[in-house]
Amino acid sequence: MIAWRMRRHHPIVTFCIGWFYVAMIPVLNILPSHSLFAERYVFYASFGFALLSAWLITRLKPSYAAPLATGLILIYVVGTIYRNTEWQNPMTLWSEVRRSAPHSPVGWNGVGLELENQGNHEQAMKYFQKAISLNKTYPNA
Repeated sequence: MIAWRMRRHHPIVTFCIGWFYVAMIPVLNILPSHSLFAERYVFYASFGFALLSAWLITRLKPSYAAPLATGLILIYVVGTIYRNTEWQNPMTLWSEVRRSAPHSPVGWNGVGLELENQGNHEQAMKYFQKAISLNKTYPNA
């Protein structure tokens, strides 16, 4: 509705909102896929958000715009650095998936696979069993 109402006076807003939603269409699971959400799917859609943010910042007074822009940049830099620590190796990644979604079998199965790759079969079996207990029809575990 916002995009439609602003199309005449602020077409950039309409473009940004439209870009976001059009870029998200392929990954909305209209046709079921193997993953419910992955950050990599938001990459193209985030351009619309970034462009809209930049447009809004340029419309502010310089005394407000500079601190706001600096704050946004710092938030994204810190968030990126933090998120990169989770990707150090497969075990840290799957452990984070398991921690953030403890009721999903995906993370438990991923940790189990990594433990199995390391030769720790007994410990891996516990993670596979936990994955199966969370979803008895989960085929990967």
